[in-house]
Amino acid sequence: GYVHSHMVVKPTPLIEIDKDIPTALSDIISKLLEKNAEDRYQSAYGLLHDLNKAQELYSYGKNDEIVELGTKDVPSRLPWSLSKKLIILNLL
Repeated sequence: GYVHSHMVVKPTPLIEIDKDIPTALSDIISKLLEKNAEDRYQSAYGLLHDLNKAQELYSYGKNDEIVELGTKDVPSRLPWSLSKKLIILNLL
């Protein structure tokens, strides 16, 4: 039902709902809503960098330009999947 859907169904990108939303902003929000935690932003710095880039493009009227997201996103800790593997190795 609803819980299963919430966990696996990706939300509709905002740009598909409203074509006036800048592509970069729509992509950033989609990244924030990713189901897999490792696919989301891992740091506030990475998010802020992408938001600033989106704002810069918007101010120049480049609403359709695609931005490579997460280029400055550096996790402050090990990804959970790697952490689990290290824990398991230490138990062996």
